[in-house]
Parts: sequence; structure tokens; C-alpha cells
Amino acid sequence: MNCARCTITIEPDGKKMQMPCCDTVYHPQCGIDLLCGGGYWDDIVCGCGTILHTSQGSTYDSSSYAANVEAGNVLLDTEEVKPQVKNLKKKLKEIAEAQKEFEKHLNAEHSVFEESVMPQVEAVRTLRETYITAIKQSPQFKRLNGAKISFASMYGKFHKKYPTIPLIALRNKIKCRRSIWRMRYNSAAYMLKRKFRFKR
Repeated sequence: MNCARCTITIEPDGKKMQMPCCDTVYHPQCGIDLLCGGGYWDDIVCGCGTILHTSQGSTYDSSSYAANVEAGNVLLDTEEVKPQVKNLKKKLKEIAEAQKEFEKHLNAEHSVFEESVMPQVEAVRTLRETYITAIKQSPQFKRLNGAKISFASMYGKFHKKYPTIPLIALRNKIKCRRSIWRMRYNSAAYMLKRKFRFKR
């Protein structure tokens, strides 16, 4: 599936972000950019068209603001300003036409790009899985994995027997430089998956 913002493919095992209104998915950073991209005057709109957050500017209602808008409308209708407004509208139309043409070209080129690179991407994924499978069978992986499982079991029993001993006291006593939480949950499998992850 593709990200609704950047249209780049989201990896099957990659992190995704969804808005509460629909099933549209985004890369996490694209979703954050969307949510943070609305300014004071702009609503934040999901890819499906739902308004996720209404801007403060659109709800701002005061006598001074209304008066400024009215004065602006009067000025926009003057003979001096009308030609400039017309030029701005013309340029907006030009932008819309150019953007439509560019998006069509961009989508076509992206389709060709995907067709060209997908075989290589699938080959890399297959090779990655081959390496991961082989590493899991290595004595180094099995030794670390077994030691961590054993430690987690020993720690669980110790904590259950002595629940009042603070973690920091135990950590200092056994000279554990890293936090015990990381020692327990930063598993060999997690380290392997993280090392072989695809980076954007």
C-alpha cells in the first residue's frame, strides 16, 4: 500500500499511521507532517477529505476582525485593485493546470519506477530473510538469546520474592550499566530485526 501523503510504498513490516476518520495510511513522518502542517488560518484535512482539526483562524470571530474583512472587501472592489486581483486569479488557474499536468506526469513516472525497482526490492527482502534465518541458527545468537531468557526468568523470580527492593539498588549491586528493563526486553531477535531493517 502507498502513503496517502507522499504516495511512496509503505513496507509490509514498516510502521504506519492512521487518522481516526478512515483506513487511509501514512508513513509516521508523513502523518506527523500532515498534522503539524496546518497553520493558524488552515484547517488540517485528512487524505479522505475529513477535517481533522479546525483552525483558530476559521473560528475567530471578533468585531475588529469583521471590520477588517469588510474594509478589505471594499478595497478589493476598487478599480485600482481589481486588475491585480484578476492577475492573481489567472495565476492560480495556471498553477492548478500545471499541477494537474505535473501530477499526471509524476504518477506515470512513479509507476515506471516501481515496475523497475520492485524486482530488486523483492530480491533484497529475500536476501535479508535468508541472512536473518541463518543468523538465528548461529551459536552466538543462541547463546545471547538463552542468556537473556534465563536472566528474565531469574529477575522475575527475584522481584517476586523481594518486591520492596528498588530497581536502582539492584542495578548498582549487580553492576548493571544498562537499565534492567533494556537487559530484559532488548532481545537478540529485536537486535537482529533492527539491524536488518530497511531505512528510508
